[in-house]
Amino acid sequence: MGAGEITSKMDEIAEKPGPTGRRSPRSVYRTGRRKPRWPLLGAIVLGHLAVFYGLALALAPGITRSIERDVIAAFSLDAPEPAPEPPPPENRSQPDEGAQGDPGKDAVPEPVTAPSPRIAPPKPTPRPRASSTGNAPRS
Repeated sequence: MGAGEITSKMDEIAEKPGPTGRRSPRSVYRTGRRKPRWPLLGAIVLGHLAVFYGLALALAPGITRSIERDVIAAFSLDAPEPAPEPPPPENRSQPDEGAQGDPGKDAVPEPVTAPSPRIAPPKPTPRPRASSTGNAPRS
């Protein structure tokens, strides 16, 4: 018997259900290697980097901040200075800072009512009136 015959025999046996009605584990589990999942690997690497950065920030904050400043300085661009604003014209009148503003709209309340219930509440059953005379604890 060669190796090919043995594996084909094993495959035949694996396909037949056993006494419990289950197939053998060889047919259930994959025998080949799985391809790596790149998004999962990327997430694992980013998670490790985040943990490493957090530990470095917690254990050596001064060194970490100086490295951050150096890295940011290497990539930051200096923005050009904005052009100076022209001076305001002299004949422009300044508004009085204490003047009253425009009046706003008057608030007009709208009547709001509760919606009627979908199921009508039960009618209360009539109860006998309690006696108002005497000293009995019950009527």
